[in-house]
Amino acid sequence: MENGKSPFSQLKTNCIGKINSVKQKPANSLLISSDTIVVVGDQVLGKPGSRSSAVKTLKKISGRAVSVISGVAVFDTKKKRLFYGHEKTVVKIKELSDREIRKYVGTGEPLDKAGAFAIQGKGSFLVEWIEGDYFNVVGLPVQRLALLLSAAGVKI
Repeated sequence: MENGKSPFSQLKTNCIGKINSVKQKPANSLLISSDTIVVVGDQVLGKPGSRSSAVKTLKKISGRAVSVISGVAVFDTKKKRLFYGHEKTVVKIKELSDREIRKYVGTGEPLDKAGAFAIQGKGSFLVEWIEGDYFNVVGLPVQRLALLLSAAGVKI
């Protein structure tokens, strides 16, 4: 947990920060932001950034269930209203051999992915099962976004 914040609080802060980073907010528009984290135990796993970090992360999640949590924010610039929600999906990672980890890291795919895996890519072979929203694991919980857009007055 970053700065003692819960993962849920951290996500909300990140999503609102992305909306606030838009300097020129177009009038009469909706701004949408999203952020996804992977949590194992009480540790938030970020994007590894290097091959050695990706190997460490994959060894850490091997054979374990991880929580993939995405926050989504919709900001109505006309009404100056924020709509926020999050989605959590549990993903069970299969037991990985050192060879499987090396081969997967060698593809480069895990380097810019939270938790060092991409369920929609080559990393799909890592996943034993999921419980929850697949699209959340990909990075954008579409149904949660639809609910927020509906709350903002958008007919889906």
